[in-house]
Amino acid sequence: MPSFIAFLIAGALWATPGGPPPELPPEMITRVVPEPIAESVIAPTCMVASAHPLASRAGAAIMQSGGNAVDAALAVQAMLSLVEPESSGPGGGCFILYHDLASDSLYALDGREELPRSADVDMFRDAEGNLLPEVLSGGLSVGVPGTVAAWSRIHARFGKLPLSQVLAPAIAAAEAGFPVPADMARGIRSQRSRLERFAPSRALYFHENGDPYDEGELFRNPDLARTLRLWAADPTGGFFYRGPLAEALLEQVRDNPFRAGSMVGADLEDYRAVFRQPISGHYRGRTIGAFPPPTSGGITLLEILGLMETRPRIKGALTDDAVLLMHLDRLARASRIAFADRGAWLGDPDFSPEIPMRDLLKPEFIKARAAAAFDPNADLTPAATEGPLTGSHTTHFSVVDAEGNMLSCTSTIEYIFGCGMVVPGYGFPLNNELTDFNLFPSDPPIANDAVPGLRERSNSLEADPGRGGKRPRSSMCPIIVYDTQGKPEIAVGSPGGSRIIGTVTSVLLCLLDFEMGLQEALNFPRLHCRNRPLEIETFGWNREALAEALETLGWEIAPLGRFPLLQGDVNAVRILPDGRREGAADPRHDGGAFGG
Repeated sequence: MPSFIAFLIAGALWATPGGPPPELPPEMITRVVPEPIAESVIAPTCMVASAHPLASRAGAAIMQSGGNAVDAALAVQAMLSLVEPESSGPGGGCFILYHDLASDSLYALDGREELPRSADVDMFRDAEGNLLPEVLSGGLSVGVPGTVAAWSRIHARFGKLPLSQVLAPAIAAAEAGFPVPADMARGIRSQRSRLERFAPSRALYFHENGDPYDEGELFRNPDLARTLRLWAADPTGGFFYRGPLAEALLEQVRDNPFRAGSMVGADLEDYRAVFRQPISGHYRGRTIGAFPPPTSGGITLLEILGLMETRPRIKGALTDDAVLLMHLDRLARASRIAFADRGAWLGDPDFSPEIPMRDLLKPEFIKARAAAAFDPNADLTPAATEGPLTGSHTTHFSVVDAEGNMLSCTSTIEYIFGCGMVVPGYGFPLNNELTDFNLFPSDPPIANDAVPGLRERSNSLEADPGRGGKRPRSSMCPIIVYDTQGKPEIAVGSPGGSRIIGTVTSVLLCLLDFEMGLQEALNFPRLHCRNRPLEIETFGWNREALAEALETLGWEIAPLGRFPLLQGDVNAVRILPDGRREGAADPRHDGGAFGG
C-alpha cells in the first residue's frame, strides 16, 4: 500500500455534519423537481435506455428479433455514432461492463484510447512551458481509438446475431437520413469555429452555403454507412486498424494543417481492447459492480459510498430542507476526500504497477479517510488544481435482455465533436482523449502523467496481454447494481467529464438511501464537489437559497458561470421485482427508453 498516511487527517468520526444545522432560508425548496417532468418506461421482457430514442428503439428491435443485450448494445452504439456524433463513435473509446447470466460473471472490457508510442510528454506545452492554445483541436490530441476493437471483441464472444443484422438499423438511418436532434444542433453551433477549420468536418456538418445543420433538418451520412458496412464485412474490426480507413485516419492526424499528431500505423495495428478484473463494493446491503482503472470512476464512486456508509443512514425525505442539507453536506465531504485520492493515485495501472490503486477501497483505508472527510473542523475550501481538460460530451447506455443479461456502457470521443476532425470518406469525428492526461506533468511523475512508449498490459486478464501505449485516466463510470440475492438489478451511468462520478453517485444514493423510483432518482437535482468549490445545478431547486445554506456550513460555492448547463445524461434500466423491465432517461437531454 502506498504511503497514504500523509493523506490521513486525525479527527473524530461524527454523526451529523458540523453539529446542528444552521437556520435555513425560507422556502429552500418547495418541490425538488416540477412534476411530471419525465416518466419511466415499463416493458415485459427487455429494455434499452440511451441518449436518443432512435438508438433505444434500434436496440429493442434487435432483442425482439432474437438478439441479446450485447447485440442490442452494439446496435445502440452504432446508431448513436450517427445521431449523437458529438459524443461517441468509431473514433473514440469505451468501457463496457457486462453481466453474463450463462456464466454468472461480470466482465469489464477496456476499449480506452491509447497514447501513440512516440508522443512527447510535453506535447501540449510551448518552449516556455505554457499550455498551447486550442489543444483540444487537431491531430495532437488524438488517442488511438478503441471503440471498434472493443465492440468487435465482446460481440464475437457473447453476441448471438450476425454483425450485419446488428448494424443494419444504423446503416439504414445513415442512408435515409434523420431529423437533426437538438443536442447535435447545439453542438454544431457551439463548435462552429473548430469544425469549420477542417474541410471534412465542414462538408459533413454544414450546408454548401456554410450554414450549419439546424434542429429538425434531414441529415444523411452515407460515409458512416460505408464504415458500418466495412465493419459488417469484417466482424473482427481489423478493417479499422489497417488498410484504407487506417491510412485515411493517420493522414488526417499527421498531415492536417493544425496541431499535427505523431500517430503511426503500428499504433493502430498494435491496439487491443482488453478484459480487466472488475471491482465491486457494498452499500446498504447491495453489491455494486464497477469498472477498474484506467478509469477512476469506479474506485472513486465506491470510495465515496464507503465513506458515506460510515455515517448513520439519514432518515427522512429529500423534500425536507434539513434532510437535504445534511445529505448534500455529507456527500460533498465524502466526494472532496475521494477526489483528492483520485488525483494522487489513479491512472493506467499498467504504467503505475507500484501503486496498488484498489487499496483505496480497503476497509481500513476507508475508515481512516472518514476521519478526514467528516472532521467538523476541516477546511472545506481547497484551491482548484491544474488537471486534464475533461469534456462533458460522452454518452451512456444501459441494456437488459429477456434472459436478464445486463450491460452498462459509457462511450466517448471526449470533448464536443472530439478534436473537431472528421475522417474523410468515413463519416466520423476523432477523439481528443490525450487531453485527459495531466497537462502539466509532475516531478516525479504521478499516475496520470503521459508516459510515451509501450508497456505490457499487465493488468489485463489475457494469457498473452501484449504491449501497448498508456491510457489516460477517465472518469467514466458504468455501474451494475445487484439485488440482495446477487442478481443484476440496475444498470446505470452518465456522461459529464469528471462530474460523471458525482452524477452516478447521486443517482445511486437516491435509489439506495432514499428509495426513490428510477425516474425520480434521475430527475433529482445534482451537486458536485470535485475537491473544488461546490457546483450546484441550475435545475429543480432554489439554487440561491441552497448556496446560502451551504455557505454557512463552510463551503465555497462556484459561480454560476462555471456550471451553467444542466449536467449529466443518465440512462438506466432495472429489473422490477415482478420481472418486468423498467427504463429511464435523463430529462436534461434528448434521450429515451424503449422496451419490448
